Amino acid sequence: MIEENYRQIDAVNQSTLKMILSDPAAYKLAIETRSDERKEFFDFGSLVDTLLTEPENVDKKFYSFEGSKPKPDSGVYAVIQDVFKQDLSGDLDDVILDTAIVEAAIDANYGQSYKPETLLKKVREYGDYYRALHEGRDKYEVTADMTAEAQYCVDTLQLGFGTKDFFKNDTNFIYIPKIVLTFEIEGIKCKAELDGISIDLKNKVIRIFDIKTTADKPKNFDKNFWKFRYDFQGAFYIQALLKSNWANENGYGDYTVEFYYLVASRDRTTLPMAYLLSEASQKIGLMGGIPEGRLYSYEGIAQAFNRLKFHTEAGSWDYVMEYYKQSYLLI
Repeated sequence: MIEENYRQIDAVNQSTLKMILSDPAAYKLAIETRSDERKEFFDFGSLVDTLLTEPENVDKKFYSFEGSKPKPDSGVYAVIQDVFKQDLSGDLDDVILDTAIVEAAIDANYGQSYKPETLLKKVREYGDYYRALHEGRDKYEVTADMTAEAQYCVDTLQLGFGTKDFFKNDTNFIYIPKIVLTFEIEGIKCKAELDGISIDLKNKVIRIFDIKTTADKPKNFDKNFWKFRYDFQGAFYIQALLKSNWANENGYGDYTVEFYYLVASRDRTTLPMAYLLSEASQKIGLMGGIPEGRLYSYEGIAQAFNRLKFHTEAGSWDYVMEYYKQSYLLI
């Protein structure tokens, strides 16, 4: 899968680079463990992204179980999760698990008044769920409702006003899903995984896009734009396309480059919207600055690499750069 190949590339991505702006220690840990690249929790956006750009890989990344399962706050749930993590057998009825089940029950303070055979019987009532956990190891569990919501996002993105052209393949447009790019900034190897590129042949524009999902209405996307530094992400992806030389290598060297966010909602009463990253927002993402209507400045990619250079040369990561230089921070 593209995602697996992407994670194997030893390089800095935009989400990790943003960490250096406020938490050098978190940046260092993420680089050492690649902890930012494999989510330990279900991400609805990744389901939408996979359905839209890699539908053939849905079953490789997600699994669904609609049968009987214990409540997450129950003792039997804790027992099953404990035994599952030990990875001794994929069949809960396997006698090899008897001791593991009993010991897990003691740790979870579950069924201490039961006879051993009664305890084993009650836990093994969830054998189908345990088997599903094993079959879904290293995958994310999704429900039928989640899948329906995700499919709604996909359908409306592909058919919606302002978004459908991004997924066209005809005489005017070329749609290329999931592109991984490697490049260098300030001598540091970087990588980017683009959700997709739409090439507007008529107007000679390469339109990079990133898909965002929300529980809110797409028209409210701007409310969290600066909080999550989507200016930084967009500017980074534009740099990825330019510095990787992808455009020249594929015959689009004289095309202009634009970046869009395609925003879809889990609320099935709303339709998706496209947002073009303005030149002003691109500039702040790249060089830093004060957005219109805001009171304070944001740092961009240039400042992030400046900080990275400082911490790398100093070998110090516990505090931000200013603290090392001044031994205090202003408030």
